[in-house]
Amino acid sequence: MFKEKLEKLLEALRGAEKLFDEGGSYFVEFCVDCCRVYGESEWEEHLNHTRTFTNVDHDGIGEWIACLQWVLAQLK
Repeated sequence: MFKEKLEKLLEALRGAEKLFDEGGSYFVEFCVDCCRVYGESEWEEHLNHTRTFTNVDHDGIGEWIACLQWVLAQLK
């Protein structure tokens, strides 16, 4: 079950990265706890959650992807 949760999170993070890469947004915020992208209007709902973001200066989502890929590779 743990591995499946990590795979689901990785898939959602890849979707968020794709959104940023395709120019859908110049700033993408992702809630790790909720496993989804969220917008400015939802910021307070995720205040105490684990969050990351990607913009032109910071690739937090990409860093999470790299870490999860490493963890999943170790579980094989």
